[in-house]
Amino acid sequence: MTRLDEILAGAGSLLITGHVRPDGDCVGACLAAAAYAASLDPDRKITVCLEPFPDSFGFLPGAGAAVRETSDDFDLALALDASTFERLTPPVRDAFQRAKRSFCIDHHVTNTRFAQETYVESDASSTCEVLFYLMEEKRITQEIASALYLGIVHDTGVFKHSNTTERTMRAAGRLVTLGAQPSHIIDETFYRKSFRQNRLLGQALLQAQLEREGQIIHSYISLPQLLAEGGNSQDIEGIIDQLRVTGGVRVAVFLYELEPGQWKASLRSNDETDVSAVCAVFGGGGHVRAAGCSLTGTLAQVREKLLEAVGQALIGG
Repeated sequence: MTRLDEILAGAGSLLITGHVRPDGDCVGACLAAAAYAASLDPDRKITVCLEPFPDSFGFLPGAGAAVRETSDDFDLALALDASTFERLTPPVRDAFQRAKRSFCIDHHVTNTRFAQETYVESDASSTCEVLFYLMEEKRITQEIASALYLGIVHDTGVFKHSNTTERTMRAAGRLVTLGAQPSHIIDETFYRKSFRQNRLLGQALLQAQLEREGQIIHSYISLPQLLAEGGNSQDIEGIIDQLRVTGGVRVAVFLYELEPGQWKASLRSNDETDVSAVCAVFGGGGHVRAAGCSLTGTLAQVREKLLEAVGQALIGG
């Protein structure tokens, strides 16, 4: 298999979905794939099923048509940017399993091959980068190019993370040639923050602490804090990256409470410390330098467990 066309061939009905709490790479990949599939067969029935995503992604093709759940049956179910079945948005899991065929395209080294067929490029910066090289370039419209560019930008931190390669930059360059507008995509979907987002960032920074002689930084946002600002999980995007750039820090840890006693952890590494291995201990995963997991307990309990695991993982620590 070398082309997305081959994966989609013969599928009169198509379900496209991604992981819970979809980020830029997930949303960009799903909407780009849907637009590409429609260009191949305008009569194809296509359903994109995703949890709510930031309004700033609204300019992407088909953003307004995405649904939260479906009970339909499909010829093909395509999972994008999801490393495990459990990472799929829950309302779509039954439909995914009922589909005549299931296929997963991903870039996470921790992918569990939960679909009938799987294509993973763990060296790629993002699933959007993988998709770009699977598509026939002549079929990539400006809208598709914008969706793919957004995904690459978000998973590379605007090309500053270590997952940015020459191949990544070649893809991004071609997407610009095909109509993607970097300044608009980067400013509107990556850097621009609401007043609420800035307040939550400020609280996280005030609550940040250093451990292991400044090698680890950690912070949190509790559910009461989130609700007090009228926020949701989308409003704390980017906090982990702000923690990561603290001088002298090797690993950054950010915890936020989704439900009472239910915490999501995001980890970032500035060196060879493998945070995906840390998250795997708690049933999560991701990449060597960027990973996540979920934990249950009080803030003190989950923080103690996580920091102990991170401390053990520090290379040469």
